[in-house]
Amino acid sequence: MAGSSTTMGRLPRWLGPANRVIIALQRRGVVVGTMRLLSVPGRKSGKLRTTPVSPLTVDGQRYIVGGLESSDWVRNARAAGWGILARGRKEEKVSLVELAVEERAAILREFPQKVPHGVQFFHQVYGVSGDPEQFAALAPHCPVFRITVAPEVCATGSVVSRDGTTIGYRRIGHGPGLVLLHGAASSGYNHMQLAEALADTFTVYVPDRRGRGLSGPYGEDHELRKDIEDLDALLTQTGARDVFGVSSGGIICLQAALDLPAIRRIAIFEPPLLSPGPASMDWMSRYEKEIGQGKVAAALVSAIKATQMGSPVFNAMPHRLLESFVRMGIKREDKRGSGDYVPMKEIAPTLRYDFMLVAETSEDVESFKGIGAEVLLLGGSRSPAYLKTSLDVLERTLPSATRIELPGLDHAASWNSDRGGRPYRVAQELHRFFVGQ
Repeated sequence: MAGSSTTMGRLPRWLGPANRVIIALQRRGVVVGTMRLLSVPGRKSGKLRTTPVSPLTVDGQRYIVGGLESSDWVRNARAAGWGILARGRKEEKVSLVELAVEERAAILREFPQKVPHGVQFFHQVYGVSGDPEQFAALAPHCPVFRITVAPEVCATGSVVSRDGTTIGYRRIGHGPGLVLLHGAASSGYNHMQLAEALADTFTVYVPDRRGRGLSGPYGEDHELRKDIEDLDALLTQTGARDVFGVSSGGIICLQAALDLPAIRRIAIFEPPLLSPGPASMDWMSRYEKEIGQGKVAAALVSAIKATQMGSPVFNAMPHRLLESFVRMGIKREDKRGSGDYVPMKEIAPTLRYDFMLVAETSEDVESFKGIGAEVLLLGGSRSPAYLKTSLDVLERTLPSATRIELPGLDHAASWNSDRGGRPYRVAQELHRFFVGQ
């Protein structure tokens, strides 16, 4: 009987190794059957703990069945009430609502048919077969969580910068104000999953920097001062005092922290304060020439290769071959659209302004010693070496700053998961820093 086998059952020996293999494959984008990865914050550490699960759908509602009441992930899910559900590289934040014992049987009864590969686990632990009624009888012993996704309402707004340029933004969440400032080759929309992950604690403002999406164009006389004026206009209107800057957006936040007393705390992700190599000026000349000739794909490839933002395979491929791949991507965007993302051919001309920021600040890093705000320095273990060197320099310049390296993540870590990011992992560190826990 299922009940009598409860105290006799043991977790299968193969479970631990199998889970590790599934987690490794999923994180590399390889989906195994119906398996998903569920990451839930630990009860004591607050760090995300990951386990494979197989959600099932009953009457249009998703559920996760737990094998044992005493499982660590089950106890963590009860305490947190939420988790990150991932399929390959796509992630979503979900609420986890545990069903009462009397509600579990109807879901457990469906398990053998909907998740047949999971029957072996329950057979080894409880001695049941694939009989639905035997599974229903496990209700007192097997927790069931209902998965719900309650999308936050996102609004848009705008401010007018000192020179009259409109700076548009998205707003989501409730609580103290927090501004997320994106970097190069992106727009505010690239960070909406990060914003959603923080929206239960903060009112998050995600502006588009000039030349992108909701905001007005760059002017011919653009310089770092105008980026600071744009941020100042947003802080003044919203009352926000905390900011998170990514890459070149981080450079803007660092300089703004010197100039704007309203800023209380800043978190910075890999600001490119140092050039990636001695040939950096050569590639800029090439990039400018290609943009001037309307060769958008070539210009993007020049920028990605020079800044080492591509994978090792990408960086090793011939320039012309990469151009053809990027050109196909641009044509696909022209045909199908890019959704809420700013199209590549609109992003390409903005890169020059990001590298103007790098050139303008790289020789004046010592000035950041005057920053009075609290500072968090973030980086990924898989990012290019020159970005780690930038953080090294900042860590020496700002001795009171906190530095954290995120294992396995790269320069796109804060982006939406469908663009290669791990936003919920980044959100966890930002929450600790800005909340003070």
